Amino acid sequence: MSFLSRLFGSKDAPAQQSTGRLTQRLEKLEAEAETAAPGYVGTSYNRAGDVSLRSGDRERAVAYYGRAIDAFLEDGQREAARGVANKIIRVRPTAVRALCTLTWLDLAAKHSATALLHLRDYVLAANWAARV
Repeated sequence: MSFLSRLFGSKDAPAQQSTGRLTQRLEKLEAEAETAAPGYVGTSYNRAGDVSLRSGDRERAVAYYGRAIDAFLEDGQREAARGVANKIIRVRPTAVRALCTLTWLDLAAKHSATALLHLRDYVLAANWAARV
């Protein structure tokens, strides 16, 4: 890149390159999830959520984390699903679906005290979401 190009060129060029690399990385992780063996699909979506979160795209991260939870639950990996649901709660504390999932996982694992805490948070979040 010449001196004049740098001086008068677009200041968005590095941002556009960064966005392009992010899109490529996420597309690669999605393709990896589509071809992954059973038991590994959720890992790819979880990583895509992490990549999205690091890039500052919280909404996309939550969507990928949701897909990871679905995949982990389909594969019977409850603790992995719990871990990803907790990631969602850190990103969005009022995430109704994640709180509901945590409540059910707690009940299935017979973690009564934690189930009550997650149930309380779930009810509060659901009521808040209904009013918004």
